[in-house]
Amino acid sequence: MPLSRTRRTLPRQVSLVAETARLLREGLQAGRWRDHLPGERELCERFQVSRPTVRGALEQLRREGWLKVAHGKRRRILAPQRRAASGLCAKTIGLLSPVPLKSLPPFVLCWTDELRTHLSREGFELEFHVSRKCFSPQPARALAALMARTPTAVWVLFRSTGETQRWFVDQKRPCLLAGTCAPGVEVPSVDVDHRAAARHAAALLWRKGHRRAALLLPRGAHGGDAETEAGFREAFTASTSDPGKPLVLQHDGSVAGVESCLTAALRPPRPVTAFFVARTAHVLTVVTHLLRRGLRIPQDVVVISRDDDTFLEFLTPAVSRYVSAPESFARRLSRAAIQLAQTGFTSIKPVRLMPKFIAGETI
Repeated sequence: MPLSRTRRTLPRQVSLVAETARLLREGLQAGRWRDHLPGERELCERFQVSRPTVRGALEQLRREGWLKVAHGKRRRILAPQRRAASGLCAKTIGLLSPVPLKSLPPFVLCWTDELRTHLSREGFELEFHVSRKCFSPQPARALAALMARTPTAVWVLFRSTGETQRWFVDQKRPCLLAGTCAPGVEVPSVDVDHRAAARHAAALLWRKGHRRAALLLPRGAHGGDAETEAGFREAFTASTSDPGKPLVLQHDGSVAGVESCLTAALRPPRPVTAFFVARTAHVLTVVTHLLRRGLRIPQDVVVISRDDDTFLEFLTPAVSRYVSAPESFARRLSRAAIQLAQTGFTSIKPVRLMPKFIAGETI
């Protein structure tokens, strides 16, 4: 076979700039944007690429005659807009988060990647959007602006507040929670069964004789964190005056805030002997703080992590924790999202996935 013919059959390596340009071009052809493109920062968040990559893609489209660029002004769209008969938004699922992908724990990164794969198999595209304002105490203006410039069939909300959830319900916007609904809100949701895990952890600590156990939570807990607190309290059936009443320690998320809670909890005459920790990053703070105080784990103090993270595998002693399968999480989430996008409603009831307990060496 001639060499030239062999070369024509080999797959091409597509650069990130070229791939971003392709996605932008498809959006322009479908009429996703009118008159002007969004700013570079928004495009970076949308496609999860760097600013140099976005600029390279925009320059390529400018050379192709799609855009006109004027210094200090937004990029104006020049090419004719051809809207798909069914609309691009019918095949687009938006994932809205208050934090960027790089700041998310491995479990969330894994199910996000799996979700993208599941949706792609069914012809859907997943777009990741980051906006802290959309999760503020008054998110209406930010959410309305996002909806106006970003048409999607369904929104998947991650780490959403009650105010954000209620806005979607009031506006009758199709949405699905990667998490737990706030009180009084009824929308489809998929989450780890934090309540059941907390009940299991508290019951386990009680059976092992720990009457001074503490749940360590970030302040302002909602969704899964609120369910964790409810489950932890439910497992302790003692009255308010009983020494077995569990403690719920709330902190501001900083190392100093966690250490302040630990210092108070370990103070005699009745120090806490077991901690159930709701964030893996805070597990690291708890373990190192206890060791620095000369306390042995688990001989003096027991530690259980509600969540899992890859770095926990490298801690010694091995941390006792609850492990969830991101594949199952993504599969349930994609099933509900696709049904919601295709029919406008979903028959799928709230899904709660029970994590697996790994005994470890800290209990």
